[in-house]
Amino acid sequence: MYSVLLFLISPLISLVMACRDFDKTHTRIIIIAFISYFAMAIDLKILVGEPDLVRYVAEFQKLGNLGILKPNIIKYVFLDNDKPDFLFRLIIYFLTFVTQSNRVFLIVIGLIFGFFYSYNIQFVYKNILEKSKFSLFLLFVLSFIIGINELNGFRFWTSSHIVITALLSYSVNKNIIRTILLLLAASFLHYSMTIVVVIFLLHLTTQNLNIKILFYAFLCALLFSQLLENTIAIFLEQFNFGDENMQKQLNSYTNSDYKSKVASSAQLTNWYVAGNEKFLKNTILFLFIVQVYSNLKDKLQNVSILKYDFLLRIIFIFGIVAFFMATQTSGGRFLIVLEYLMLAYFIIVHVGDNVLISKSKSVIYFLLVFVLIIRFRILFDFLGITTLFGGVILKLFYGDDYTIVNFLKIFIPSF
Repeated sequence: MYSVLLFLISPLISLVMACRDFDKTHTRIIIIAFISYFAMAIDLKILVGEPDLVRYVAEFQKLGNLGILKPNIIKYVFLDNDKPDFLFRLIIYFLTFVTQSNRVFLIVIGLIFGFFYSYNIQFVYKNILEKSKFSLFLLFVLSFIIGINELNGFRFWTSSHIVITALLSYSVNKNIIRTILLLLAASFLHYSMTIVVVIFLLHLTTQNLNIKILFYAFLCALLFSQLLENTIAIFLEQFNFGDENMQKQLNSYTNSDYKSKVASSAQLTNWYVAGNEKFLKNTILFLFIVQVYSNLKDKLQNVSILKYDFLLRIIFIFGIVAFFMATQTSGGRFLIVLEYLMLAYFIIVHVGDNVLISKSKSVIYFLLVFVLIIRFRILFDFLGITTLFGGVILKLFYGDDYTIVNFLKIFIPSF
């Protein structure tokens, strides 16, 4: 009862208090509830740019307003859908029978995102072999990779968390059926995750392959993917899926006009936003490669580390694919999923201090603190003042006129 009252008064304080017992079930419930509150509290009218959330809500409203005139489920979910994935449209369709409230719709997508987000963070925490200040700091950083602001891109980023859930859980329970079902669900939510189903099945055929070969292939893919960028683009443009919708989607990501549009948009992005992505990626790559090299050099003698052999193998295969996909405009999103998996693996298996990592800790802390500051800055684009500091009851009756960023820009125009 105390937890419920505290959450109603201040979800933020409730979240902070719950995280003191991070491995408890009630902590996960609070995290899910906080993300749902965050989703519900977003005032779409004060968001900058053209966020996907606005489009999601518009689609929900459009279908709900049709009432009894809405198309049948087959027509809406499949026949009128120009994309091969359908799960999100299915969610919208059934939800319109229950409510036409935008807030309830946002709460539902917050619940779905939060369910998998919270599982992944808690899984990593529970499986850390050696809990230290460094590993807990990195866990905090992990919580901002595919963080709650990514609700704006609900379909791709939720499917990313579902994929991560499937791969992390399989590393412990080895339940193939459950894993494939989760991967299929991710694919039905966003078609691009079909590639992970292929990667998982490919792993099953390469389980006896020497892990060092996969490590060297991973490093080669990392080194040569940028050099082969134009060659890969030409190959993908000529590739034929045999499915008109998927082919159209592929072409939209690989054609030169789309690349120019994204490149122009990137030039308008603040330097620190682009810089924080590079700092995060390179820091995680450094930690992961050094840790893996150290483990392989010692022939993975630690039995506890051997338990996560599957996770390491799947990261290698996923990485090989992701590095080359990242040479295309929208393919870089897969690198973020890879970063999450690499950092999760490092946090779990890092035992003791490698000499190189130990000497680099000051730089690592500096870079990652910078990353966290920028991640908070990005999060403030979605948060209003009452959302952050108010309670659930207050938010139900009072909206925000400004995001925190817009409010601060009144005093600091360059913020």
